Amino acid sequence: MAELLVRTVDKVNEDFYLNCACTKRGDVIAVQDDGWPWGKEERANPEWTIIKVPGVPAEKFLSFLAPEPETNSKVPSRTRQRRAFKLDLDADIKALAQADRIDTVKIAKPAIADPAVIGVDDAIIG
Repeated sequence: MAELLVRTVDKVNEDFYLNCACTKRGDVIAVQDDGWPWGKEERANPEWTIIKVPGVPAEKFLSFLAPEPETNSKVPSRTRQRRAFKLDLDADIKALAQADRIDTVKIAKPAIADPAVIGVDDAIIG
């Protein structure tokens, strides 16, 4: 059984690269089993919501916690996102999860291009 703590608004940083690493709307912050004793900060923060998906194992949602993978092990990305996937918050997540169709609300986040990199060989200019 699962309960998800999900960001409802983008976290923003003025620095372009730090902003890439901030969690965004639809990012799953935490996955817990049913009945998790969420703290006051988690329940009251307007930037998060708790989505309860009874009857679906928490393990089904663990992939939502994975960071965006590195595309080049030789040159670490400065635009790597904190989460590789997000939930489509405009969908009926509870109904889809109960119907075992959670993958239909799982969205792969597109990579963010680094403005300091030109071309495909990841050569950094400047």
